[in-house]
Amino acid sequence: MRQSVVAGAVLAGCLAAACGGGSEAGKVCVSEAGSTACLVEGSGGVSVEAEGFQPGSELGVAGLDPAAADQVGKVVKVGGNGRLEGRLGYVGSGGQIPDLVVTVQGTSRSGTPVLLTVHRPAS
Repeated sequence: MRQSVVAGAVLAGCLAAACGGGSEAGKVCVSEAGSTACLVEGSGGVSVEAEGFQPGSELGVAGLDPAAADQVGKVVKVGGNGRLEGRLGYVGSGGQIPDLVVTVQGTSRSGTPVLLTVHRPAS
């Protein structure tokens, strides 16, 4: 799949250039090509926020269920504002939230394929 190959190259370039976002209390973000993906801690879980993507496109999100051996992801829509439509996340079972490594793959507003990997350590 051409997009996967290009997205992998974009990720490799991002890692080599040490690009990324930042973090604040309960929020970890990664940015590339004007697109940003964040994992945000909330009541009993972690939600995904994404912005800067091509309006009307789709995002592939994987890694939200650390117990799933195959790590099959979900495909979600990007709204007209370039943000993830609806809510998507990991709901904990009342205890510790596990280590999460979530990937968000899509197309930036500029048309550049991006693959963002956001790591949120266990808490």
